Amino acid sequence: MKQLDDITIEISQITDNVCYELAQTDSYIKIAVSKLLKSVGVTDITYEQFGILFVLSVQDGLYQRQLAFLLNKDRPNITRMLDILEKKGYVKREKDPGNKRISKIHITPPGLEKVELMAPFKQEFQDRIQKSISDKDLEICRSVLKQIRDNLEDSCSQQI
Repeated sequence: MKQLDDITIEISQITDNVCYELAQTDSYIKIAVSKLLKSVGVTDITYEQFGILFVLSVQDGLYQRQLAFLLNKDRPNITRMLDILEKKGYVKREKDPGNKRISKIHITPPGLEKVELMAPFKQEFQDRIQKSISDKDLEICRSVLKQIRDNLEDSCSQQI
């Protein structure tokens, strides 16, 4: 039992559930990637902004709503991050010729350089995450995580 001033908490009431484990794991991944970004000299963008650059390095020319869907972010959040990345010269918006109200998002050479700085560490990071976990257990993990997302999908559907 842990005490904080006059509050007594049975810690297992907080920690003994899947949501806690998922949130903690997500936090650890964000911290680890942020430290890795910093170690290779990428200090001017956040983990989330790097996610946009990474997605665009794999599939350039996506629409903002596609980025929002892939990264599970709302449109205002994506817009804000794209504004920052565009000011820094890492992405550019190009009006869609068929619909001038929407833009395709393109990664620029400087943005691609940021992603390429991380490329040598991608497999090493993946190996570190999966260390001592069998292929069978990883497949079960992916399957369970997908089922959790499916179970929550109706209550979490976004207007993208």
